[in-house]
Amino acid sequence: MKRITIILALALTVSALIAAGSINSSTSMAAVQGEVYTNPDAGIQFQLPRGGKAKRDGDDIFVSTGDESVQMIFFVPDEDTLDLTLRELDKELGKTIRRIKIVDKGTSDTHNGMRHFSTGGTGEVNGSPVEWGVDILEAKKVVIVLTFADPGAFDAHTKDGAQFISSIKRMQPAPAREDRVLTNPEAGLQFELPKGWRAEERGDDLLIWTADGTVQIDFWIPNEDTFDLALRGLDKDLGKVVKNIKILDRGTSDTHNGMRHFSTGGTGTVDGRRCEWSVDVLDAKKVALILSFWAPGMADKHASEGELFFNSIKRLN
Repeated sequence: MKRITIILALALTVSALIAAGSINSSTSMAAVQGEVYTNPDAGIQFQLPRGGKAKRDGDDIFVSTGDESVQMIFFVPDEDTLDLTLRELDKELGKTIRRIKIVDKGTSDTHNGMRHFSTGGTGEVNGSPVEWGVDILEAKKVVIVLTFADPGAFDAHTKDGAQFISSIKRMQPAPAREDRVLTNPEAGLQFELPKGWRAEERGDDLLIWTADGTVQIDFWIPNEDTFDLALRGLDKDLGKVVKNIKILDRGTSDTHNGMRHFSTGGTGTVDGRRCEWSVDVLDAKKVALILSFWAPGMADKHASEGELFFNSIKRLN
């Protein structure tokens, strides 16, 4: 939650500069009409009202009404869950907003299938009065939508605001590839994706997701030339993705579809979030590493699909 102070202060500064004429809004934000924006990290998408403006800053998205009287920031907080985010919210808001008065004690419900909490009120920032609102949504990750405006500005955008909020929903997954049998000629492997799973090539890596996106699989060829050297360098390679590694499975050596095979697993963090992971090392035309990771407790949900996927991995014909 430490980022909320920086983001809110920056957004208010931008708002003040626009009001003072110090920034040309046509160059600081791109005007769009009904454009759909996505936040893949949080797993949500939304559609701007006609004349709305948006600007990306890293993983954060800044949104404003056409007249810039209402500002919104979409961002993923440090906390892993909605409950933890709620516990820290008042403390973090108090670092930036003074004389906070809660007008809306808070509403818990679901919004387009996502767990949702909202609250709002009034306060002061740098001695100036503001109205503010916070919406917290639980999608792929928790996402905060922080909204603020000069007193009375919300009333002029009630209709557009309702349409905008209703458009916020889980990001639609990319269509699954029709060719479910994929190959990696360099490694000399082929495998079949379970129905609904999707894959995407990023550089030399192949990323795979389950249909609901809760399990990710990274497939790549390590720098080591041999299976034995790959095992020696496994901790280093694994550490490029997973941090705070704790090994729960010391490892199993066997053969898989005629290929030398080693597997191990444990817990750790990916992008600061807790996960469970497993890694398989296969000796085909070249050595291949297959790293799978998921949120704690999600393994059983995809156990049967995972087994089908792994059993389909074999040498390229």
